[in-house]
Amino acid sequence: MLENEILIDSAGWGDLVLGVIIGALKLPSRQYVERKIPSSSFQAPNFENKRYLDDVVKIADEIVDVMQADKQTRFKVAHTISGHILSGLQRRLKDKGFNVVEVESTGELRTKVEKSYIKWCVEAGIPLKKLKNESRFWVLLKWVAEEPKNREKLVKTGWKSWQQNFVNRDTLRKVARVLGGEDVVKIVEVLSHVDKTIDMEIVAKSGIRLNTVRRILYRLYDHSLVGLRRTRDKKHWMVHFPLEAPVEADRRVLNKSEETYPRKA
Repeated sequence: MLENEILIDSAGWGDLVLGVIIGALKLPSRQYVERKIPSSSFQAPNFENKRYLDDVVKIADEIVDVMQADKQTRFKVAHTISGHILSGLQRRLKDKGFNVVEVESTGELRTKVEKSYIKWCVEAGIPLKKLKNESRFWVLLKWVAEEPKNREKLVKTGWKSWQQNFVNRDTLRKVARVLGGEDVVKIVEVLSHVDKTIDMEIVAKSGIRLNTVRRILYRLYDHSLVGLRRTRDKKHWMVHFPLEAPVEADRRVLNKSEETYPRKA
């Protein structure tokens, strides 16, 4: 072991909610430094502007300063796939002239940053039982779907995977069960085979009464999962499914030639 060695690892990059924890452990002194990249860096417009890369550059510089790294310091950074946030950190350290190598495991540091990420989630109001499995994307997706208006602020909404998976038809079937039971599931099943339809077609295919269909469509609309507008004759609702980016939807289903159906008060 070198006398001046710094391990770096992260947690949260592949998770649906919150941002990323980056931790650094200096050996043999065992000095520990931890920094957070907030979820806002992974949301519009910051994500498109790659704010998280600016954040990781600042964190790399802070690690160097706080841990008093010099040219004899060797950085061992957890192995990452291309595009991972630690790739940007590695580039910054190399640009500053440091010796940087990738390692398959950072041992106790990996456990430490994972525990910090879990603690961060719990502090944000996410139940601990939702976080016990590292493969927790679907669990957290359902949790967000239960109260999207309150919880999507925690989500990395800039990711294409979020936008695609939240409107993915299989996902919506799971979300539908959370939102309202079997009638919602039936309606989503009908919608899963079309891009747009009208309310009466949903009635015919689902066997659900018109008033119930419309009530459920309102609920899906309120969760930004479908678009609604009046047909030209004003007798029916035109349903657009799925929306292009429902989590960030600003009701861009407006058609200037047609009247938008108003939201419930």
